Amino acid sequence: MIKAVIFDWDLTLAKTLRFRIKLFRHFCKLAGISFLLASRKVRTLFGMTVRDILEMAPTWASKRQALAIYKREFRNHARLMRFVGKNLLVALQKEGYRLGIVTNDLSGNVSWYLKKHGLTIPVMDTNGHSKPHPFALKKMLQKLHVKPSEAVYVGDHPRDIQFGKNAGVRTIALKTILHRKRKLRREKPDAVVSSLGHVPRYLRGW
Repeated sequence: MIKAVIFDWDLTLAKTLRFRIKLFRHFCKLAGISFLLASRKVRTLFGMTVRDILEMAPTWASKRQALAIYKREFRNHARLMRFVGKNLLVALQKEGYRLGIVTNDLSGNVSWYLKKHGLTIPVMDTNGHSKPHPFALKKMLQKLHVKPSEAVYVGDHPRDIQFGKNAGVRTIALKTILHRKRKLRREKPDAVVSSLGHVPRYLRGW
């Protein structure tokens, strides 16, 4: 029986393409990098950790300064994100599921965003153990007081599926424009959905 549903953030619960491009452009400008050349690899924006983004910081900025810039930009441009998963989170809470979010973004940023939308959900970032390393997901399972067999991880990236499998939980892959069904199926998720609205029917069947 599934007791907990744990989600990825970028491109899963939130459509962040416009936000990421804005952030990417800002860091390119600071670092003296050509945005046009860098944007050819726009797919790398998704799945990047905050550490990866900070590596783009200009040499005159310390990691602490770069992190402060990132936090500021997140809040300044949060309006560019579309919180497509809000209704699902509210519905799952009402049904009694324990919820969590594990992301490569900063947990403080995502918690701040959730609070703005009236939600209080535990958030953990990968904090040096990038996906698919299962450290952060196992910590979330402990926080939610559930066994791996009682949880499912929902994400849009092939690494999200590997992440869930490495932690011993069921996995649901969300098809997006960046990662099609065929690519996701290679990782053998327990289910592939084209919309978050299809997630509950799988939860009830497991």
